[in-house]
Amino acid sequence: MKLRTQLIMICLFSLLFGYVQSQVSPHIITFFVRPLPTSPTEAITKALEERKRRMSHHDEILQPVLSKVLNLPFLHAGLYASYAGTITHSNADGQILFERKSPEPKLMVLITDTLKPIPVDPLKPKTLLGFMVDPKSPAEQYSFKRLQDPETELYEWHVTSVPLTRNATIPYDTIIIYADPRNIIVPLGSTLTTDNENFVLPDLYVTEGYNSALNALRFLKIRHYFAPVTFNYTFLPDQYQKKIS
Repeated sequence: MKLRTQLIMICLFSLLFGYVQSQVSPHIITFFVRPLPTSPTEAITKALEERKRRMSHHDEILQPVLSKVLNLPFLHAGLYASYAGTITHSNADGQILFERKSPEPKLMVLITDTLKPIPVDPLKPKTLLGFMVDPKSPAEQYSFKRLQDPETELYEWHVTSVPLTRNATIPYDTIIIYADPRNIIVPLGSTLTTDNENFVLPDLYVTEGYNSALNALRFLKIRHYFAPVTFNYTFLPDQYQKKIS
């Protein structure tokens, strides 16, 4: 009887260990990157006006010149992003997807084309304390908060532009989009969503000046500090499932 009990316990521990090893995260953070529409919405118009206000006359002159250097067709792909120690890039549909690590329904999104690694020990640069925004690079930061409207009881993502502290370490669970912020439009204001453990953020938009090749070259300098987002595929007779492994 004692031997039987021990065998049952061993089987249970084996099953539990196997479950933990093969378990995938049920919760994700995702959003789509799309070309800027010819007829922008009110939220996009508000973001464009805010962007124009921040840009100097020098930027207005410089941007058309930069857009002609190493620029490739957007095709919804080629935008790199990182989050909680992982990296990925937009797929052919313009989708970016991460395993959710943030406990609360709020996120910070940072857009910049260059980061500065902060080593724990200057003599051992491979071990990092974190990252900072490069003082010489343009950068913009946005707050995404999911709130419930008390009147309609509907859930909305509230997006606002927030000041950026350049001499501080970037929080671990910040979504970082590697691009010139002058070419990424983040709609400001409220966007309807659902009360779900999966965070589906509002769409982001890319202007014609977006330079995928140049951004990819800059990103290569820090890519080795991140782990790529990987997926498991389960193929069924008439469909397939895609999960973050």
